[in-house]
Amino acid sequence: MSLPSSDPYPVADALAQLLAEIEQGQGLTLGAAGRVLGDIDPSTVFRFIKRGSKSEAGEIVRLGAARIGSRWRTTRPAIARFMRQLTAMVEPIAASGRPAAPKKSNAAAKLRALGC
Repeated sequence: MSLPSSDPYPVADALAQLLAEIEQGQGLTLGAAGRVLGDIDPSTVFRFIKRGSKSEAGEIVRLGAARIGSRWRTTRPAIARFMRQLTAMVEPIAASGRPAAPKKSNAAAKLRALGC
């Protein structure tokens, strides 16, 4: 089952990609997906599918999955896309690999100048 590739809706394109991955044998149960995500309970994986999780940028991101019969399936590539969207960079990373330190305010110098 494939959706037309000329579909202008990105959600439909994402579903078509997910279904193609499942058809290729990459489908994972929610329990298996939880183990891929680091020993997460299947109910948490289901919550990621239905309600999503808030990204660093404040957007709600949902794990791509398809219901096949009475079971939900997702794929490793869908998990990778989900994790990538959740960890989208908000701040630049310094060369040390840590987030850049916030700029310090000159409030102390201004207070000293005022004699406080």
